[in-house]
Amino acid sequence: MGSITIKKYFKSPILLVSTVVFFSYMFFLLIRVRQYLPVNAISQVLHTQEISFLFFLFVSYEFLVKAKKDNCEELLGSIKHAKLKDIMCALIWLILEMIILCIGIFTVLYETGENTMAYIEYTAKFVGIHYFLLNVLAIAVGAIFSVIFKPIHAYTGMLVLYMLFS
Repeated sequence: MGSITIKKYFKSPILLVSTVVFFSYMFFLLIRVRQYLPVNAISQVLHTQEISFLFFLFVSYEFLVKAKKDNCEELLGSIKHAKLKDIMCALIWLILEMIILCIGIFTVLYETGENTMAYIEYTAKFVGIHYFLLNVLAIAVGAIFSVIFKPIHAYTGMLVLYMLFS
C-alpha cells in the first residue's frame, strides 16, 4: 500500500514539480545562509517559514485528495482499512519530507553558529517550533480539509488560514 501511495506522489506533475521547486529553493537559500553570522542566519531562515507552511498545507491537501481525483475511492473502499492506510502512508511521506527539511535547516544553522550547548539547544528549539510543529499543523489541516471540504472551499479555507498565520 505504501509503494502505491508514493507512486501516486511521483506520478502527479503538480506535486512533483512543486516539491522539486520548493526543496531547490530551500536548499539554495540554506547554502547562501551559511556565510552569515548566526543571528542573521536565523533571521534569514525565519523568512522561509511562511513559504514552508504554505507548501505543506497545499501539498498535503493535493496529495490526500488525489485518490478522489483519480476515482480510486471505490477501489480503496473495497479493501479493509485501505483508505486509512492510504491516508497514513501519505502523512508519513509528508512528515518524512518535513523531517529532511528540518534536518537541513538545523545542520546549516549548527554550522554557522558557535558550537556551544546553549546555541545547539536554541537551534533545536527554533527548528522544532518554527518548522516542525508549524508544518505538522499545516499537514494536519491539509489532511482534514481534503477529507471534509470540496476543492473550492478547501482552497479558500487554506488561504484564509495562511493569511491568519502570516
